[in-house]
Amino acid sequence: SHQLTKFRLDTNNSHPGTTDNGRHQETRGRSATVQETMLKRRKAAMEARSTRARQQAADRRLARRQRVKKTKEAFVRVERLVKLGRLKDRDTNRLNRLARRPAAAEPMAPVVTLLPTAAEEAPQSSAERPILIVRCRGRSAGMDPRIVKALRLFRLTRLNTAVFAKPTPACLSVLRLLDPFVAWGAPDMRSVRELVYKRGRASGSQSEAGNQQRPVPITDNAAIEAALGKYGLLCIEDLVHELATCGPAFVQAASYLAPMRLKAPLGGWAKAEARFRATRVSRID
Repeated sequence: SHQLTKFRLDTNNSHPGTTDNGRHQETRGRSATVQETMLKRRKAAMEARSTRARQQAADRRLARRQRVKKTKEAFVRVERLVKLGRLKDRDTNRLNRLARRPAAAEPMAPVVTLLPTAAEEAPQSSAERPILIVRCRGRSAGMDPRIVKALRLFRLTRLNTAVFAKPTPACLSVLRLLDPFVAWGAPDMRSVRELVYKRGRASGSQSEAGNQQRPVPITDNAAIEAALGKYGLLCIEDLVHELATCGPAFVQAASYLAPMRLKAPLGGWAKAEARFRATRVSRID
């Protein structure tokens, strides 16, 4: 047995030039390369599966919405139709009363001709202040068509949105029609600056396909200079000054701003109606 053990030891050391350490290092390096390649392939496959799953889920949601929209029958309760009809009749009667008032010597002109346009020329003093119009109530359903058109021309298509306007006689005539649905007044320079800085967004331009792009936040002066540079407005402070003083380029500056989205008062407009509805020239700030 002693000779057999010695023979085995000699057999294991018969090749002194080769070591197991070198073979292990070579195998370890080769396996590390294989593992890294497998991990990369596995990661790419997981990302592809995740992307494919998200796309399939989005396609299923879109198909479900289209299927529901196609198969769902529009059902409107009779009570809702009666309510909408009464609201429309009430608005129509109110507008007819306004047209019969002694102050309105002439018949009420169409709403389209009452709004100020960019080509309207009226003498403006340097101390004149703009008016801020806020839509505080009312849905388009159940409104008189003239009210809906006036709100659209003012770009007040959503609740709690605000726009700047010039206090021209034409604009004030339209505000008489919108009295139950808007609150308006003359803000000071501080309020105009806070609104432009915090809520100001540039109106989206027309894309090549003809679609209206979404409003974008005003992040730098380069966008203002590109859009209003020909009117002498180069930065956001020029924009604020033009709006607060009703300058010669007020119409272009007000049109550059998209309708500003405001927060509703605490408890909604139902509790704040007595304080905020209708004209609040000195309290709009």
